[in-house]
Amino acid sequence: CTIYSELNTELELTEELQNDFALIVASCLDNALEATAKLTAPQQRWIKVFLHNDQTYIYLQIENSVAENVSLTKQALPGLGLQQVKRLTEQHQGQLLLDCEDLVFTVELMVKYHSHIKEGANSAQ
Repeated sequence: CTIYSELNTELELTEELQNDFALIVASCLDNALEATAKLTAPQQRWIKVFLHNDQTYIYLQIENSVAENVSLTKQALPGLGLQQVKRLTEQHQGQLLLDCEDLVFTVELMVKYHSHIKEGANSAQ
């Protein structure tokens, strides 16, 4: 499996968000690895990871190849842990979008950025 990444950010997260975001990323990558493993040709196995922080939200997009398109409904999220990803995303004032077409599964999410650096901490008193 080939993994491409574009990580354009430096994050200073609260401990809670750090733990939750690690669970989100781990679950999404686990699902992507599981889906790509079902492809028989190694050159068809790929995952792309994009991460961006605009100091208000953290944006994560993970795309991966799949053997067949997955039906997406609000009642049944595919993959292990996507219910938890949805819950954690919403807990951090974010959104989760899933798409699957042309044999590409896409997870896009954003969560509210909570820094452990207090505002005004670096300003002169």
